[in-house]
Amino acid sequence: EHRGWVIELPSHQLTYLNPAINTIFGFSASDFYNDPSLWTKQQHPDDAAYVLGLETAVLEQGFYDAEYRIRHANGEVRWLHDRSWLVRNEHGEPIRIEGIASDITEQKLAKEALQASEEQYRSLIESSEAAISMVDGDGRYLYLNAICALPFGVPPESLIGKTVQDLFPP
Repeated sequence: EHRGWVIELPSHQLTYLNPAINTIFGFSASDFYNDPSLWTKQQHPDDAAYVLGLETAVLEQGFYDAEYRIRHANGEVRWLHDRSWLVRNEHGEPIRIEGIASDITEQKLAKEALQASEEQYRSLIESSEAAISMVDGDGRYLYLNAICALPFGVPPESLIGKTVQDLFPP
């Protein structure tokens, strides 16, 4: 879901916040208008300094594209993908910052689960006492575990891209 927002410059006053922000933060747009520090309060402590630096980035570079964590009103940690850009007047002076944020929590959790699964699989293959390899359609090694490379006396990585014919010439 996308959530738009606008901050006027130089006052740094929040002048627009999509009312659907409630879905991500568990607070209404009115809550944010009434308490300008609420945005800062809801930043995940490990990401707070990073998020504060994003305003400097947009003022210097004209945009940013960032991922960071926030805390929902119920305490749940959520991930945001936040894109922001600087809007200038006809004289080239910055007049506001606009942005749009998407809740990417589900994608982050899926990616973390996939990485954990891949690490578990890799650990299982690497610790196996069986020689395990994978080749492409041309017979080139894509993967070899340490046991498979042992007879060659080289690290498995050095055999990637070679064929059986390269290793056992006729």
